[in-house]
Amino acid sequence: MRPSRWFLRLNPQPDPLFRLVMFPNAGAGAGVFRSWSTAFDPRAEVCVVRPPGRDNRSDEPLCADLEEFAAGAVDALAPLGPAPLALFGHSMGGLAAYVAAVEWRRRTGAPPVWLGVAARRAPQFRRRPDALLELPDFELAMVLNGRYGGIPAEVAADPDLLAHYARILRADIAAMDGYTHRPGDPLDCPVEVFGGRRDPDATEPELTGWQEVTSRPLRRHMFDGGHFFLHDHREAVATAANRGILAALDTGLTGPAPARWS
Repeated sequence: MRPSRWFLRLNPQPDPLFRLVMFPNAGAGAGVFRSWSTAFDPRAEVCVVRPPGRDNRSDEPLCADLEEFAAGAVDALAPLGPAPLALFGHSMGGLAAYVAAVEWRRRTGAPPVWLGVAARRAPQFRRRPDALLELPDFELAMVLNGRYGGIPAEVAADPDLLAHYARILRADIAAMDGYTHRPGDPLDCPVEVFGGRRDPDATEPELTGWQEVTSRPLRRHMFDGGHFFLHDHREAVATAANRGILAALDTGLTGPAPARWS
C-alpha cells in the first residue's frame, strides 16, 4: 500500500534528521496532530498515521486488531527511506506506538531511537472491565465523552455522524481489548510518558509502569488536565518530545540516560 494511504506527512524531508511517527487516539484520524509539525526540529519529518476506515481510507474496513494495525504502519515506513525512527501516540495511539516499536525491533534488530506515550497506562495493565461495547451508539459516545471529553459537539448533534463515529470507536475499543501483552526483552531506547493529573484512565502508577518495557530510566511528565490534556499543553508536550528525541540521537543510544521526572 502506498505510504500516502497510511501517513499524513506534515513536512516531507529528503534527508530527515529523524522521522517522528504519531499515532492518534481512539476514534480520531490524522487531523488531530496536523498542527504539531512546527513544534519539532525543522530538520525532522513528522508523519501522522491514518488508521483504516477514516480520513482518506474511509473506503477500507476498520481494523479491530491492534497488532495488525501496528504492523501495517511499520510496513508502510519502508518506502519512505531511511531515517532514525521516533514513535509517539496518544491514548490508544500510545499502545499502538509501543506495539509498532516492538514490531520494528523484530524486523530490524534495533529499537526506534525514542518512544513517547501520552495518556495511556502501561501495556501490562488491561482496560478495566465494563459494558461499553454493549451500549447503543448515542450512549456509547456520551459515556465516553462524559468520562474523557474529546467528542466534537457537531458530531454529538448529528445522528449520522454519531453513528459513524461510534462504529470507529467500537473497532478501536475492540482492538485495545483484544491486545494481549506478552512481556519480552525491554526496549533498549528512551521511553517518555506524558499524563494528565486528572485522567481517570492513566493514573500516575499506571504511567510509571512503562518502566517495565524499557531498559533505560523512564521519564515522566505530568500536566494539569484530564485524558485530553495534551490539547491544552501541545507546545510543552512537543518541546519535551523534541528534546528527548534529540538527546537520544546525541547519545547514539549508547549508555543509559539519566532519569528525569517533571
